[in-house]
Amino acid sequence: MHIINKSVKIKVGMLKKEKVKKKAIVAGMTLLVFSAVIGVTMAVNHDKAVFNNTFGINNYKTVFTEDFASPSNWRTCETIDKTITVTNEASVPIVARIKLDEQWLDKDKQELPLVSEASGLTMAIINFAENSGWERRGEYYYYENDIAPGETTTSVITGVTLNCEANLALSGIVNSNDRAYGGSEYHLIFTAQTLQADSKKNWDDKISSIVEVQSNPRDFHIDFTNKAIASEDIFIANGNGVQKYTENGEDIYYYRGEIDNNYLIWADQCWRILRTTYTGGTKLIYSGKPSSDKVRQCNATGADVEINNTVYRYAISSWALADVGYQYGDRVEVKWGSPIAAGYTFANDVTRNGSTYTLDTSVGQSVTGTWAEQRTTAAERYHYFCTDGATSCSSSKIAYLFDYTSEDTIYYFLLGGYNDIEHLKEASFTNRNNSLVKTAIESWFEKSGLSEHEDDLEDAVYCNDRTIVTGALKGKDSPSPTVPSFVSGVFYQAQHSKYDKYESGNLHPLLECSNTRDSFTKSTANGNGRLAHKVGLITGSELVLAGFGSEEITTSLNNYLYSGRVTWTMSPYGYSSNALVMNFATWPFISARGTWDQHGLRPVVTLKAGMKVVSGNGTKTNPYIVK
Repeated sequence: MHIINKSVKIKVGMLKKEKVKKKAIVAGMTLLVFSAVIGVTMAVNHDKAVFNNTFGINNYKTVFTEDFASPSNWRTCETIDKTITVTNEASVPIVARIKLDEQWLDKDKQELPLVSEASGLTMAIINFAENSGWERRGEYYYYENDIAPGETTTSVITGVTLNCEANLALSGIVNSNDRAYGGSEYHLIFTAQTLQADSKKNWDDKISSIVEVQSNPRDFHIDFTNKAIASEDIFIANGNGVQKYTENGEDIYYYRGEIDNNYLIWADQCWRILRTTYTGGTKLIYSGKPSSDKVRQCNATGADVEINNTVYRYAISSWALADVGYQYGDRVEVKWGSPIAAGYTFANDVTRNGSTYTLDTSVGQSVTGTWAEQRTTAAERYHYFCTDGATSCSSSKIAYLFDYTSEDTIYYFLLGGYNDIEHLKEASFTNRNNSLVKTAIESWFEKSGLSEHEDDLEDAVYCNDRTIVTGALKGKDSPSPTVPSFVSGVFYQAQHSKYDKYESGNLHPLLECSNTRDSFTKSTANGNGRLAHKVGLITGSELVLAGFGSEEITTSLNNYLYSGRVTWTMSPYGYSSNALVMNFATWPFISARGTWDQHGLRPVVTLKAGMKVVSGNGTKTNPYIVK
């Protein structure tokens, strides 16, 4: 697609220095008039090519007409009539948009503010046509309907008025006068563009569409173990910018690496755009408060991008299996001690009858011996045992082997009150109690007034998937971990990153949440309905998409999410004797910390599909403003 833009200026001449009464001044006026055809915009889709390699564009022609009468003088409170229309002389429907820019220049060609610093008045007032069919979205005014061949639009404006309240007295020192504008020039500049109607999605002002249009159309085959850096060489850059990620046939667009145009203000708070969603929403991460009510910029850094500029523990401790939960159930902690000299019977299964547990000692289902003799064999699949060495025991002595590495220490869970390890895991991962971070985030959401804007948000899934894929905790036929410091029983979420730096440094983003129990939503339509508000935390996979690597050397300090602070995610990592949750750290790279540690919180929300930009270009000094 090809687009050519044209701009037109209206120049207002020198203001005469005359004796005037308050609220009245005569201004000599010279207008540079651009009328008739002032611009042609051509557009063609790539599939327009024919076999002789020519492109059919001769039938695409647009006429922009600017019309007004040029008076000899411009007085305060006087309106200069002006219209701007677009005519479609093409043979296909088109769409149009117009951007208006203003500028005051003094006699030395130095720029003056549009709003007088002396009186606080907007000096030139643009009069917009009522019910004109033009609607402002962002920096442009869009014509609401497609423009058929031969059709002419209405005008977006009717004229420009020199403010009736302006005091352009040229003598005396009056604090409230606007004398700086005496002898100045006023410029009204418009930029008009058209596009074939069937390509108008490229002008869509919905946040999700803006992200999509910014994406790099090339397939980078990104290596997610490496950082994203700025480079002209796409193989070196490794996807720096806005990229597309396809999973299960669905596309999402995400920001990656050194990004400086994804700032956004919603509900009077600053955010950074993370990615789009499969349903057309846009996921945002908190980035502090705007610089002021009047100057809407997003300049926060460090701790100021976190809620309340403080740190939080994830859970009430880090010793229980349940402590990785955004919500949790029973808290069962790992036990350890010296093995008994008499040895044990280790079995692959156990049955329960009230408070009595009996090991399965049938052929091939158990091994017997001392800890030193049988610990490596038991670790493969014979995890159930009685702590007193018997084959049948009470609920206070039935145990499940967790780690076999140490010759001097045996690590296990007591199963008393649970039928088996699966029953214990289910009780631990039941969503009954709020974690400390869930309580903190939802309280902040209410106190910050964001709940008043909650209708703007999609009821997206915030995933805390606690599915275990390695180690003894996966199940009775899974081997125990071999290194005590290794994160045993890693929780590998089907929708989150594979983060296994101890083995291969592998990172792979997966965005689907694999089980409904851990799919946190406000309603039960597409999740567990356990959220008080539509807010959660970033996931490990979203860190990987953003360009965070598995080791310090593979992640850029310039990554747009890097704040120099350790910040919690919503992704469980694993459990040894310490519950670990993923986070992005001070180095920075993806890491895992105990849930009793204190780190920052940056909540995540998801704007609904269709939320529109009303101004801004996404930079920190001019962030997107959405409605």
